Amino acid sequence: MKILLVDDSKMGRIVLRRLLAKAGYSDDDILEAEDGRSALSVIERDDVDLVFCDWYMPKMTGFELLQKLNNENRLPKFGFVTADLSPEKKKQAQEQGALFFMPKPCSLDAIKETLSSILESTQG
Repeated sequence: MKILLVDDSKMGRIVLRRLLAKAGYSDDDILEAEDGRSALSVIERDDVDLVFCDWYMPKMTGFELLQKLNNENRLPKFGFVTADLSPEKKKQAQEQGALFFMPKPCSLDAIKETLSSILESTQG
């Protein structure tokens, strides 16, 4: 499974990468982008299965990325890792196809639970 981490904070991407490694994912399975525009390029180039995305980023926000992928019918499994988990934002994102929401900073348990839920939904 190819996983894309999209966050303008390098430290945010490092933390997620480390948590994914502890959850059993190899560095070879993890790609990174610093904003939505860069993420689009990665998704066009690589076969991305899952996206962990920040909401607020320069150039293209996470929500704008989600909308664009949805409009182009290229939506991998997609969720947000963000400090802003307001009910309005969650509703907007779910309407565009977001599958999960994790608060920043996220924990290993949250990562494992999210991955388990996603894997179960693809098998059933």
